[in-house]
Amino acid sequence: MAVPEQWRQDEWEEASRFGFVSAGGRSPSGRLYSRGLHRLRVGDRIWVHAPGRGYLGVARVAGPPAPLDEFVIRDGGAERKFTEVTTVGWHGTDKGEGVEHFVPVQWLDRIAVDGDPFNEAGLFGNQNIVVQPQDPKWLHTIERLKSVFPSWDVAGQT
Repeated sequence: MAVPEQWRQDEWEEASRFGFVSAGGRSPSGRLYSRGLHRLRVGDRIWVHAPGRGYLGVARVAGPPAPLDEFVIRDGGAERKFTEVTTVGWHGTDKGEGVEHFVPVQWLDRIAVDGDPFNEAGLFGNQNIVVQPQDPKWLHTIERLKSVFPSWDVAGQT
């Protein structure tokens, strides 16, 4: 899974803390970035990549996508609307199809909020929000990611 190239530190801090990935807005050709999120299924393992930066971590999908105004997180043991706790101006339009959508995840392993994304020559990368790679580079990339994010298979999940 790729996150928008303009992913900022404050966005990563909230995604890491509250357990989610997101996409919103439209490409220059009008394609909705959030559309790919609807291909994710609860239980899917996703490797989260910030194009131009590197891999941020690995997570399990914990729920379906929800638009910004409907997304609920757990904060201090209580459920709250994300719009009540966020301090970030999330991209995407405020209304309509281009609004930012969020997918709740359980992080299995991830970089520290102030850490550097994992990147090195030869790793698979793609600008699409959700991909199922067939490229031979993907096998090499998975082996490297497993070594960098050793909790990728928490509790023996596949």
